[in-house]
Amino acid sequence: MSILVLGEVHVAPSRIAEFKDYFRDLLPDSRAYDGFEKVELYEDTEEEGSILFVEYWVSRAHQERYIAFYEQVDTQFARQALAFVHERDHLLSLNA
Repeated sequence: MSILVLGEVHVAPSRIAEFKDYFRDLLPDSRAYDGFEKVELYEDTEEEGSILFVEYWVSRAHQERYIAFYEQVDTQFARQALAFVHERDHLLSLNA
């Protein structure tokens, strides 16, 4: 069963363009990851720096393996990603 993962991050307004470039650079690796279907990125027009991402995965297990891979293998990725995040709010998984 497919799942939908919603996440919201707050990026320092001065780093939004840099965050988007970083995110764009990650897309080829994400798209190649087993179980990945697609991701969408939305920018809040009323709250600068608030970014919502929507991920679609084949299953929760696939998405969890993806996260675990980056947390365990690529600590530089984690440090770079967190450098952009001013505040992390929610991470919610829903069955699609």
